Amino acid sequence: MNLWFTGDDFVALSTIFSYNPIKILFFRDAYILFNPYFFTPLLPISFLDGYLFKLDPMGYHLHNYLALFLTALIIYKVVRIYLPPKYAFLSAVFFLFSIPVFFNIGSLPHRHYNWGCFLVFLGFYLFKDFEKTGAKSILILSVLAYFCALLFKCVFAPFPLVILLLSECNFHKRMGIFMIYISVFFIYLIWRFYMLGGLGGYMFFPDPSVFQAISALFFHIPYETSKRIWLMPFFIYLVPIALFIIRPKIGAIFVSLIFMSEIPFIFAPIWPAYGLTGKFLTLLGIISIALCFLIYYVEKSFSHFSYYLVCGLILILQVVQLPQAFKEINATSSLVKNTCYRLSKGDIKVVYSHISWVYNYFFLVQHLLQKQMPHLIGIGALDRNNLPLDLYIYERYIDSFSLNDQIFISSENKQLRYNDVKETIVMMGQRELLPKPNIKLNYKSHLLKVKIADKRAEGHFRLYFFATLNKGNNLFWSIPIRKKHFSCPIKKGERIVFIFVSADGKFSEPLIFKEPSN
Repeated sequence: MNLWFTGDDFVALSTIFSYNPIKILFFRDAYILFNPYFFTPLLPISFLDGYLFKLDPMGYHLHNYLALFLTALIIYKVVRIYLPPKYAFLSAVFFLFSIPVFFNIGSLPHRHYNWGCFLVFLGFYLFKDFEKTGAKSILILSVLAYFCALLFKCVFAPFPLVILLLSECNFHKRMGIFMIYISVFFIYLIWRFYMLGGLGGYMFFPDPSVFQAISALFFHIPYETSKRIWLMPFFIYLVPIALFIIRPKIGAIFVSLIFMSEIPFIFAPIWPAYGLTGKFLTLLGIISIALCFLIYYVEKSFSHFSYYLVCGLILILQVVQLPQAFKEINATSSLVKNTCYRLSKGDIKVVYSHISWVYNYFFLVQHLLQKQMPHLIGIGALDRNNLPLDLYIYERYIDSFSLNDQIFISSENKQLRYNDVKETIVMMGQRELLPKPNIKLNYKSHLLKVKIADKRAEGHFRLYFFATLNKGNNLFWSIPIRKKHFSCPIKKGERIVFIFVSADGKFSEPLIFKEPSN
């Protein structure tokens, strides 16, 4: 694939070049520079291959392919426990020739889904081997595989329920083994609390209501994943239902496995994009296996011709949308490449985008290629539609601009001078400010606990992070706040500005917090 990097790739790469793996695992100040929202330490550590590939994207894509190929191989081994070789081989083919796999080869930020998926299938295969041999060392390896999967991504947490469901041990032994896996989950949870100061999660996505969570589980996730992977909405329901008609027990097991793989995603937004499918590798693996069970029973009842017909139809469904998926990831890759090229010219003073990765890229250029990092002001907005307000807040509370400062808006591939927007900024400064937001702040260690006590509803609250990364390089990042309570890890020397923005565009006096760095 002729792809370049995507923006988040540089965050993980720069982390592994900034800190050794021990610090990423155990030192909060080091880890939160990578991800203050989720505890996924093995993701940046997996980028140790950066010492080999540096800024050559092809090497990282080959790494991803290796992880996905190994996952297909272990899926083959799992299916061989239950079905003849040709069906096991077919399950691996269904897994490999799919949009999530092709997308994840080129999407480095999804690497933790690749390795995590491999590890949970490996953990299950080892567990079944333990049941067969009784070797405790194999059980230990299975538990370690699960623990490592958690350290890649917490979405693999429900795995102990799979053990409980599919174990062939007696009830007493089954519960004892289940408790071992659950104990590992709680160890991970304690570790996560220590590193993040809480459960974590994004403050700019609201917590779903019970209805929204149920709707995501039974409707939105099955609809979007089925449509993007197999072209047919709710395809993931059709397979276990067909199995249930033929073999009710097996159909019920696959329904349970499907919901287990979906549950961790009910708290996240579901959007209509092919990139979404890359997060559902475990679901893809389950459906690939379920399809092989279905084909096995269909072939027993009908002719061999039905085997080839069904296999061909499924593969066609899985690859027919590949051009659209490639187009989506290529658009993201091209945007990042174009932004880096424009900034490398050195004439840009301000870059406005989802900006955090820009500094990581230039850090890598400086660190790996020994080139000078340009001086930049990075102003990033998660919703990317607040340029005048974001420039105004920066100039009023951080530093001023010059009239000829060049501003590059990466999402629009547009460049303008500060003088072009100055009149709008001046007019904003003449408005009457709303009262300062009523927000309770409690800072301890590296963590700022935030409670929004303000009762204003017609509008939203915004949070601005400001940090000086090195001399001449400032980062100013704006995000909307969608939660009333959250914890926010703070970097040394970082400043935070809170404001309220009304529905008609008026904004408040700021509430400013500065980390009391030594």
